[in-house]
Amino acid sequence: MANGWPKTSWTEIARATSANAETRQAALGQLVGAYEIPIKGWLRRQNLEEPIEDLFQGFFAHLIENDLAAKVGESPQFRAYLQACLRNHVRDFLKARGRLKRGGGQHFVPADSSLVDPKAPSPWEELDRGIALALFQHAAKVLKRSPNATAGRRAVFDRYAEGLLSGRDESAKDCAEALGLTENDVKNDRQWARDKLKEVMVELIRAQCDPEFVGKELEYFMSLVKGS
Repeated sequence: MANGWPKTSWTEIARATSANAETRQAALGQLVGAYEIPIKGWLRRQNLEEPIEDLFQGFFAHLIENDLAAKVGESPQFRAYLQACLRNHVRDFLKARGRLKRGGGQHFVPADSSLVDPKAPSPWEELDRGIALALFQHAAKVLKRSPNATAGRRAVFDRYAEGLLSGRDESAKDCAEALGLTENDVKNDRQWARDKLKEVMVELIRAQCDPEFVGKELEYFMSLVKGS
């Protein structure tokens, strides 16, 4: 990975031929590894009565043993592919444990299904939120390492990001007073931060889905980041 993020894009994995199976699987492993925290969080919520690390490593083995990297091209979005792989892995796990009956038209329902609380987010929404936060956090690191990221801009971005994540919108006046900057400087620095954040997020998202989905994915991920 480069700076903690995979070099290989989703589209590059999808284009890999069967002759490059080992390379393709290694690249997919890096991409999945970038989302280790949200994947473990999702697995933990399934109440599978197994150590989380064992479940996570089992999921990796599931990907490799079934050569699921070869089916990447069937899904235009990495997160949709990840959901399908997790769903199948947990179903197989439950069958092996004898906890999912065969026949009868039964379907896998996670232990913390939103059916328990109609207002609760679904497990898949929680997984998507974890992916969105991982993207956002990496984008923030890239933004703050930018050559144009002055100390003032980094400070303004930190407060902007904190407000975004908490769902609180701090006024430019309050931010300026807290940081000892002019209100105009805060407004300019915030605009720079918004533009740069969007630029970096688009670059990261572009590597994880077909080009036609980039705009919608950005909008969706940012909606999950807000107030998270």
